[in-house]
Amino acid sequence: RLNNSAVSAVSSLPNLASLPSAIDVGKVGQVVSSTLTSHPSTTSTSFTNTGLTATITPSSTSSKILILVNTGGGISDGGYRVMFRLDGTVGTSVGNAGNSAVQTSGATGDRGADSYTYQSVSFSFLDSPNTTSAKTYNVQFLTTNGNATVYMNRSHSQDANTNSSISTITLTEILA
Repeated sequence: RLNNSAVSAVSSLPNLASLPSAIDVGKVGQVVSSTLTSHPSTTSTSFTNTGLTATITPSSTSSKILILVNTGGGISDGGYRVMFRLDGTVGTSVGNAGNSAVQTSGATGDRGADSYTYQSVSFSFLDSPNTTSAKTYNVQFLTTNGNATVYMNRSHSQDANTNSSISTITLTEILA
């Protein structure tokens, strides 16, 4: 019963055993995942490797690699952000550099005055590596102010009221 009304059986569902041949759904070839539990930090205003990395060897040059990244962090000074991206060898996985903006795959918001602020960042990208050689994907980060320290997997302040999280990168080979 739903809202005290009887629910009758539905008898006219289409046959869902197969999709029409015009729909190409692709197939998953392999999945590789990596987790980072440490708390890397930097004061660099240039992108620096975080240690979150994963390697996959595509089975075909026509394969695509779906990259999913879940991360986050904090920063020591208000008014600035933590910027994340996939390393520069991955196609156009970053935004345009209009108005001198930093080209990123994702970023936290402004920390404001709260040093306990931790912000999650997730981003994805579909790469076409056109190779059957091993391909390594690195997550990088930077600070927008060289006087501020950025942290991954934690906020700036650390005590019993703060968190310690993990970051993940998952690579899924999509077969043509």
